[in-house]
Amino acid sequence: MKLKWKEDAVSPVIATILMVSITVILASVLYVMVLGMNDTTPPSNEIPMGLNQQDRNTSAVTILIAIAPTTSLVHGTLISYTHEYAPGPANATVYYPNGTLAASYTLGEWTMIYDNDTAFETGMIIQVYAPVVSHGDEITFSGVGYGLSVFKVY
Repeated sequence: MKLKWKEDAVSPVIATILMVSITVILASVLYVMVLGMNDTTPPSNEIPMGLNQQDRNTSAVTILIAIAPTTSLVHGTLISYTHEYAPGPANATVYYPNGTLAASYTLGEWTMIYDNDTAFETGMIIQVYAPVVSHGDEITFSGVGYGLSVFKVY
């Protein structure tokens, strides 16, 4: 009696499809792992300052700096004020957390009290003065060492 071997196997087409799909799955898992290893934290010059409104009247807004990147310099910062969708002039005064004057901003120019390398820091107060201040106005801070910071007056 002669033995017959049954040759039940996967067809070559199906075997090829399985091998390709396993390779694609492994490649995508590896890609996701490598992508997760890279640092996605933006550089500090792209991080905006965290600003909180403390007070407002018809001609001034008092803003507390809640968060500021360590690289955010006062000198060189541009302040723009928008009232009812129209840009207008704005002046500002910056105070250290202990209440002493750090700098003043008049007609687009900074006057530094101590040092041109003074950085914005958590706890500083910025008072922004404009001809008219009302709910919905926007104050934009753009400068060195931090991202564009837009503050909406409430």
